[in-house]
Amino acid sequence: MILTKDQHDYNTFIVDYSHIEGAKDKKALLEMLRKQCEEIGVADYFNRAADELTDSDATMCNLLFSARRIFPEDNMQIMDRLSSHFLTAAKRLDTKHFVIAAYELFHVALTSDEVQLIMLEEFQSRASKLPPFEIINLLWSLTSGNRVDYLNLLNSVFPIVNQNKSGLLPSQTTTVLYCMAKCNNVENLSVFNEIVEYFRRQTMHFTRAKQKDVCVLLWALAVFEVYKEDIWVEAVGNIFANKHLLGNNPPNQGQVVNALRSLQIARQSNLLDWKQEQAFWDKIDSLLDESKPKFFENRLIARQKNFQHRIGDKVDPTEVYSLLRQTGLKVIPEQIVDMYNIDYVIKDFKFEALQTTPDKELWKEKLAEAPAEVKHVPCDKTRDVLVEVDGPNHFVGGSQRLQGGTLMKRRNLSRLGYRLIFLTSPELREISRAASPSARWTLFC
Repeated sequence: MILTKDQHDYNTFIVDYSHIEGAKDKKALLEMLRKQCEEIGVADYFNRAADELTDSDATMCNLLFSARRIFPEDNMQIMDRLSSHFLTAAKRLDTKHFVIAAYELFHVALTSDEVQLIMLEEFQSRASKLPPFEIINLLWSLTSGNRVDYLNLLNSVFPIVNQNKSGLLPSQTTTVLYCMAKCNNVENLSVFNEIVEYFRRQTMHFTRAKQKDVCVLLWALAVFEVYKEDIWVEAVGNIFANKHLLGNNPPNQGQVVNALRSLQIARQSNLLDWKQEQAFWDKIDSLLDESKPKFFENRLIARQKNFQHRIGDKVDPTEVYSLLRQTGLKVIPEQIVDMYNIDYVIKDFKFEALQTTPDKELWKEKLAEAPAEVKHVPCDKTRDVLVEVDGPNHFVGGSQRLQGGTLMKRRNLSRLGYRLIFLTSPELREISRAASPSARWTLFC
């Protein structure tokens, strides 16, 4: 049994995470843990705690910590109950318990934004007094699951981290760069460049940097289009020296592939004024070619899983697929185009058709079900259109600012000459509510 509790003492609620973290099949162990929770009535236990322990901030923080790890993300009732305690407790928490509570609350999309807004305000007021590593942990959590607008917070917090960066470890330094790039924090681009130079000095021009940290660095540089020749040549040198390790870490491999592909596209678009000989570019081409088989395998697996689950703001991919097909267009879902994941490819799309309502015969076409397997279909730039459905996860918190990875993807595909259509979740819902096929066509176009 990896979960125990005492009916009379909430502080003896124990989850032995050492068993989980060290396990080969972490998913299976978490499922076992959740079944144990059901068997011994842990949900009722947490609900009673939320009602009875309103005067114990420390215990509520511990329960919050455990609840996020026990209960599935699609069942947030317990988290909502526990989080309500912090509407009034946020300001009186000591630093230790504030960091615990904020980290857990920032990491999830609660039913109500009120608690997170209060914790954001408190984070902003405390930031100058928090240790840099705690700020970094909170920033990472904030950018992982939050749905409130925290752009103003970022503009004030990143300079604070920069002022106190001397105590950071290299992995913490690159976490800052990752958060800045993911949030597309262009307001602090000068701060970003200072932190890049600090990481460079920290790791002796990247010769002592871990490969995973260099992968993050290159990805962040590509997001902001910071193409400083000396930095890139040194960082890419680290990747070349350890390229045999790339296939062992799909996330890092994806970051490197995206970064180097962005560098290639920038060069093709005449945006670089570098003096590197052709041999350097040949090595990049070779590295990308070598990475493709494993890269595509990981991408296809991820895309297949994505197609079977809800995405964004509770938009079902199978419904999106059917909806697009109902416009009379030939739609192929879940494609990889030029090493990028694409939600849908519309084949043989003719822009002149936008001026007319589609022929009624088009609606008689039998709608195919979503395919059981994701397959790669070549894309014709002159005849096909790429459709991306951008749910909330593509934006920074609750703002309308695109996340760095999404922005870089759009930018590169546009430079490559692809025709693109972007739909947000609200736009898609508006199309789906249309009463007739012709009305759906009009809204889509």
